[in-house]
Formats: sequence, structure tokens, C-alpha cells
Amino acid sequence: MAETPKLLKIHNAILNGNVHINWNTGETTPIITIDNGVGFIVNTKKEGIGLLNIKARAKLIGAEAMLTSAENKGTNLEIKYNYE
Repeated sequence: MAETPKLLKIHNAILNGNVHINWNTGETTPIITIDNGVGFIVNTKKEGIGLLNIKARAKLIGAEAMLTSAENKGTNLEIKYNYE
């Protein structure tokens, strides 16, 4: 998770970004990064080492990482973590 803001800045030319954590014990905790960068069409890009690392780290703790993006709309990365 630590590299997420850096990766989004490097690869997505962001001007502004936010990280949201909605913590509820016993429920799924979403950790969401949102930016207003250039975005991209998700299915046309190969997953790079940074995104693969994020997904692998999420899996290690039993979480799921999902990336959504749209050209000229920015990128969202959501990690769903079930904290008990």
C-alpha cells in the first residue's frame, strides 16, 4: 500500500488524489485511493510490477485489490479488507 500514491503519480499524471479508509470492526474495510489523473483503459494495459505487488500484498492479508480507470477520468484503487 505504501507505494500506491507514488505509482499513481508516476503512471497517471495526477494533480490531486485522496485515500479513504472506512474502518468498521467486524466488517469489510475498504481502503480506496482516488485520483484525477489521465487514467487509461484497463483492459488494454498489461499489469506492471507495481500493481502486481499491490495485489500480491493484498492477497497475503486476505484482502482483494481492484483497479478501475477511464481515459481522462482518473484511476481508483480499492482494497477490500475483512478485519475481524
